[in-house]
Amino acid sequence: MRGFAKLIILVPLALLAIAFAIGNHQEVTLYFDPISSEPTGYTLPVYVVVFGALILGVLVGGVATWIGQHGYRRAARVARREVERLRGDLDRIHGATPPTQT
Repeated sequence: MRGFAKLIILVPLALLAIAFAIGNHQEVTLYFDPISSEPTGYTLPVYVVVFGALILGVLVGGVATWIGQHGYRRAARVARREVERLRGDLDRIHGATPPTQT
């Protein structure tokens, strides 16, 4: 079911991306040094610029989210270690005391 839902979402998105790339193959020039007296630029198709910006945005957003969740990951690590320590203590306590008979 999950694969089918993914297919329903990804196939139309892929078709839209392909249609966008076909419809926007005109070239644009990107300049990365606006201060230079002789600006040098890169000439690329519009769809490459748009997809590149989209990919860069997803990567930067992912890294920012990962950095922002640092405290939660640290708290989970500390809690996991505490649980392991408490389980060891519990196993030691159960192993040291004989079982009670009723």
